Amino acid sequence: MGERLYWRRPRLGKTFIAVVLASGELEINGRRYQSPSDAASACAGGAANGWTAWRRERDGTPLNKLR
Repeated sequence: MGERLYWRRPRLGKTFIAVVLASGELEINGRRYQSPSDAASACAGGAANGWTAWRRERDGTPLNKLR
């Protein structure tokens, strides 16, 4: 655990960083989310598929490939 994930939003000029906790939750700026999609939706301000949005920081692997 402690793996870092990122989601780049080039058109918005933003990159979001999440940390995977031992509980399996994602933490972003001190807030915890139960699922990758919950975290992505919070960042997007609307519905988002977190399994395709997030990538592992160390190698860029999409989260859905790590399932």
